[in-house]
Amino acid sequence: MQKKSGYLPVLADVSNLPFKSGFADTVILNAALHHCDDMPAVLSEAARILKP
Repeated sequence: MQKKSGYLPVLADVSNLPFKSGFADTVILNAALHHCDDMPAVLSEAARILKP
């Protein structure tokens, strides 16, 4: 699957992602935030993994 699509799915806690800080070029939370119990924690984690 990974070689065909170029993506590797990851199952993780969105408020504690298993990525180093500055890992991502983009973070997309499409239709997801309203399902989260702690939106500020999720947004903080998204900001943490974004590249400067």
